[in-house]
Amino acid sequence: MEPTPSKRVLLIGKEGRSLESLRAIVRGLPFVTKVVLSTDRQTCLKLAMLEKPILVIFDLGEDEEESFSLIKELKSFEKSLPCIVLANSHRQGSAAWEAGADKVLLKGFSGKELYQTLLQLVNSRESLGLRRV
Repeated sequence: MEPTPSKRVLLIGKEGRSLESLRAIVRGLPFVTKVVLSTDRQTCLKLAMLEKPILVIFDLGEDEEESFSLIKELKSFEKSLPCIVLANSHRQGSAAWEAGADKVLLKGFSGKELYQTLLQLVNSRESLGLRRV
């Protein structure tokens, strides 16, 4: 019997209630087994290598340029790693697309929209045989 792959999600953002709330929502999804948090570049890169997440969620704050360069760096290591950006504005969303984000959700999105986006990315990754164990 083949073991069920662990479905880890890496969540990147500024510490606070918003990030913890997002973590609780993502952790509650039936297809996610673990959510790991990162609030800085070095920890993010380390966790991406150690935890081998099935996707990364960026909760953009004021230091958006750092996040955009981090998306590019993660994509240079693992092109197929889906990155979702939660943007505050259309300008941030456009910049996220340019940096290599796979999906952008403008803040104010519904829980249903987040769920469907995560599910779509996880399913498309698995259908391509790109599971990370």
